[in-house]
Amino acid sequence: HHVAQLSRDNPTVILKVPSGRSGGYDLNMRWEDVNGHKVDNHQIRYGIADPRLFQAPTRNDANIRTEQHHPIMMDMFSTHNDPSQYARLPQASLTTRIVQTYESGLIPRLGLAWRDFEPVPGCYQWFLVERYLGYAQMSGKPVGIGLGYSGDSIPQWLWFEELMSQDQQTIHAGYHYVTPMGERFTKALMRANEAFLNRYKNDWRLAGFHYYAGPSEGFLTDTPPDVSDYSPDARAKFQAYLADKYQQIEKLNQAWQTQYKSFNTIQIPQPDWDQACETSLPWTDFHFFKVNFVSQRLDQLQSRARAIDPNHIMMMYGKEGFGPTGALASVYRKNNFRYSNGGGETIMAYVQSSIMQSAGVDVQCEGHYVQPNLGSVTRTAANAILAGGYTGHNQMWGLVWAKKAHEMVPEYQAITRFNAAIAKISSELNQLQLATPWAGYHAAHQDILAGRSFRMRGSHALMTLQGVATQAMHQPCAWVDDTSELAALSRYPLIVDTHSKVLTKQSIDVILDYVKQGGTFVASAYTGRYQPGSDAATDTLMRQLGVVQINTTEQRITATGLTISEFAQLTWDKQAAPKVLLANTQNQPLIYELPLGKGRLLITAGLLDISRSTDWLQDTVGQVAGVNPLQITANKTLAAVMQSAQHRYLLLIAEMPDRSLNATQQQITSAPRVDVTISGFAPQLKSLTNLLDGEDLSISNQQANVQIMPGMLYLFRW
Repeated sequence: HHVAQLSRDNPTVILKVPSGRSGGYDLNMRWEDVNGHKVDNHQIRYGIADPRLFQAPTRNDANIRTEQHHPIMMDMFSTHNDPSQYARLPQASLTTRIVQTYESGLIPRLGLAWRDFEPVPGCYQWFLVERYLGYAQMSGKPVGIGLGYSGDSIPQWLWFEELMSQDQQTIHAGYHYVTPMGERFTKALMRANEAFLNRYKNDWRLAGFHYYAGPSEGFLTDTPPDVSDYSPDARAKFQAYLADKYQQIEKLNQAWQTQYKSFNTIQIPQPDWDQACETSLPWTDFHFFKVNFVSQRLDQLQSRARAIDPNHIMMMYGKEGFGPTGALASVYRKNNFRYSNGGGETIMAYVQSSIMQSAGVDVQCEGHYVQPNLGSVTRTAANAILAGGYTGHNQMWGLVWAKKAHEMVPEYQAITRFNAAIAKISSELNQLQLATPWAGYHAAHQDILAGRSFRMRGSHALMTLQGVATQAMHQPCAWVDDTSELAALSRYPLIVDTHSKVLTKQSIDVILDYVKQGGTFVASAYTGRYQPGSDAATDTLMRQLGVVQINTTEQRITATGLTISEFAQLTWDKQAAPKVLLANTQNQPLIYELPLGKGRLLITAGLLDISRSTDWLQDTVGQVAGVNPLQITANKTLAAVMQSAQHRYLLLIAEMPDRSLNATQQQITSAPRVDVTISGFAPQLKSLTNLLDGEDLSISNQQANVQIMPGMLYLFRW
């Protein structure tokens, strides 16, 4: 507190402000006249940087590589900035909760908003990080740290780099949106990350580092009807991208049918909402510009992080607003980053996790509900295990609180017990893969172009195939997409397309190379019918296979175990001569078999109606990938047989009656039980080991019967 008098003779006063620990400070000034009456208030924020060299604490048995290679991280704070959060924290019991997290076999991960970490440029509040790392010193076990870059976690001094709508208005959607394309933002983000990692790269107290979503809700989060990033920074980068692609403005004008004078006069296009799928070349160029930008930016972040710290576990959120998942896989794999996603309970979270696992990237599914219930935790764990090569899962929002205070209520006690059981067998789960390997094929570019949004929503065909595979066939499929590399596709003897009408020439070439190497690809007459950026049917895949004409209809054709919609009559080149694998009673071909190299394509004469073709799909999977080792009968129940080199496993989780993914413990325990019958066991097998909770499962006459609670995960081993 300092009082100073100003006058004409003394117009300047030097204030000695506090200069203690590194970080941000607010100087509050009250102006009064000579009579002591208030004139004004004024606040100035200043910062202090700590130039001293930091020495990380040492420990004799410390190993920077975390001993628990498959951690289940528990977020103790919210991902998004919450100004009232700190006042709500149960400070008296926080230490107890942290210890309990460790005792449960879990690793606490503590989220720190960027705006709190760096309130003034270059001035870092290390005392906040040290407060979190102090729990590691207290327990002798490391903690995870996450820096949040979501729109509401960005420092105020970066807010002017705004995400702009197409009418050049600032986009607000509950919190501030910032474009990741601004140079000032980019440099600040790099500086903050590097400052943190340089300080703690040799610190045993750090279990791992997590890059949270940002700088909007996700990364390039689109917010219809504003749709996308129309900021000046985005426009300038898009113009440079176009100049590199077309080289001459005349070539761009010819392709776009425009009359721009130069590249620096080009405006970001607007989508045509009258079309089912965006087909304009300008918008398609903008789409691929964003795909390239995200991949390059994540590689920039990750590679610089790894150059500083090659040893700690690092993970990065990459779901909403990051574009096609397969396009990012090589970046994560090269830099040894784990992939995490929000909404870990959902189908799309599983699909994207599986795409990454197919490409050899470690994954940690991440639950997202603001109020975590037992149902969301079990479903997130199930998706993480099903994706194969389990490396843990992240339970958002923590054991203790979310939007209101909780003191280990029964709900959280149940969550703790469940996660502790998973943690105990995490190394064993790491060895699991699906017993019958096959995959679905997702057209990610088509998904984005249809939604005009840079996030994966999942097509109806994708959702249907996932539901049929898990709940009808009880043979879950893995996933790849149209940006996945050939090596990812080659892991599976069978891949089933999900109505990918829009494919790039590069994606089609990867499919054909996959088949030539011995794979079986189930395509339709419409697979690859369109190229991105054009509404003219090119039928690129079919033409390459020898189809000379496609006559489309609106007919629905049914045969035994199979239904085809939008039936197409295909005329083939005589030299192609495919085999008709299946025809209807009118002798109309429904399935063609076309050998190619060491593999083959199975081509449906129209779109496969997946929900009405379960029998045909199951027969095809059985012939190519292998017959399901067990016969499972259960209503609305996800069932999967998995295996390691030593054992086989049965995973079960029944849907809640209301299909809720976030059911409470009370809702789960009060829901009607679901009867499950499993047969096909070896004659000598008498029981299955229950790996999570409850009694082992008895087998009689090669069959087991069990009643399970909906929403609860069951895992048996034999």
